[in-house]
Amino acid sequence: MRTWARSSHHIDTNCRPPWHHSEVIVEPPYPSFAFASRRPRTFSRRGFLTAALSVGSLPALSACSQLVAPRPDYAIEVLHALAARDAHLLIDGNPALAAVRSAQVTELDKEITRACGTRKDGKPVDECGSDVAVPGSLAAGADAKLLLTDSRNNPVLTKALDSRTALRERHAARLGTAVDGGLVLALRTAGAEWEELIPTVPSDRDEISGAEEQVATALQAEYMMIYGVGVAAPRVGGDTTAALLARGERHRILRDRTRIVLEDADAEVPESAAGYMPEDASSPDTAPVDYMIALERYCAQAWEDVLLAANNPRMRMFALQAAGVAAAGAAALGGNNLEPLPGL
Repeated sequence: MRTWARSSHHIDTNCRPPWHHSEVIVEPPYPSFAFASRRPRTFSRRGFLTAALSVGSLPALSACSQLVAPRPDYAIEVLHALAARDAHLLIDGNPALAAVRSAQVTELDKEITRACGTRKDGKPVDECGSDVAVPGSLAAGADAKLLLTDSRNNPVLTKALDSRTALRERHAARLGTAVDGGLVLALRTAGAEWEELIPTVPSDRDEISGAEEQVATALQAEYMMIYGVGVAAPRVGGDTTAALLARGERHRILRDRTRIVLEDADAEVPESAAGYMPEDASSPDTAPVDYMIALERYCAQAWEDVLLAANNPRMRMFALQAAGVAAAGAAALGGNNLEPLPGL
């Protein structure tokens, strides 16, 4: 049975084997976003609150030569470990936020289960995945904002993104951005300001390597979002107007940081168009809130494309968090202020 340690542990993220078939293991099909395998494994992460989270130490990761079965996406495993840690530490002091993280654990576990596959005889794989340990210096009862911020910016996750396979498939990237969006909403509940949740500019000059076109498209999405705020704000009233104007401010921050990313990489920085007509969006005249939700989702999709394409792990973290902010913004506009997995 797995236990989740509250101690630091070195993880070799380069020891990530490619998917392959062996004589025994067969690769499962990819699921839709909404439905993943519910097949149980010998060890179940679903029992994490009662058993799998008992405090103990984790064994070291097996040698590469021993990794012969299909492997779950390592970034998904890291997200799972962080969510499980938070759910455990929040359960007494903040059960509402613990429930958010528990719901994320359940969905992440479904993906890990699917990725592990089954044997040719239909039986579950006995052992699959990595024992992921995350820094556990935060004690039970720690400030929720501090704890969730640590999970969202955890260096173990950034290191996991420095991989040819982590969050490279669309369904895994969507799940990852949904988890980040849920963290954003949870952090808002814990007292964080929206501006605190906008990702910071990566430091490397080659940060957009592999994703030059996608970053430029994401910048255009931010331009469209800011334009849309100006169109929709006069058509709503009361608190909604103030919320839309505040939304415009945070997307301006993200726009400016994206321009810096492109400038630092000596890449062409596209300028804003005179106007935008987003496809498949509701009319701002008749449904301004729905119109803004569509624009937030468009931004989330654009940043998810950067996550899929970029090579630099810090740029990928920037994209993951930018997509999460947009997904959370769409959920908040829809009245779901504590949605565990917005956009999934």
